[in-house]
Amino acid sequence: MEESVAEYEDVRDFLIIKRFKDGDIDIGHVHEFVRKYKMRLDEKSMVAHSPMLSILGTMILWFSWLLFNGGSTSGLTENVDKASLAMLNTILSASVGGFITYMTR
Repeated sequence: MEESVAEYEDVRDFLIIKRFKDGDIDIGHVHEFVRKYKMRLDEKSMVAHSPMLSILGTMILWFSWLLFNGGSTSGLTENVDKASLAMLNTILSASVGGFITYMTR
């Protein structure tokens, strides 16, 4: 029984399945490629080059983000209370994110 495109939601799905059934796509090669890629990733584990510079970069990014959130809120609303609330939210979200990362590792 010949399949039609109407049975599938997307024409691409139909074409991929048709090529697989015709033997044009070999899943063994795809599996081998993924396995070799994962092995190469395991061999090249990323180690922090300089923990001090990593922390410094994180602090610069966080401080810039803090000032951006407070400044943009203050510029849009001209309300210091909302700007301070945005800055507090930034501080708390970074702190909670760091704490959760510390606890799960």
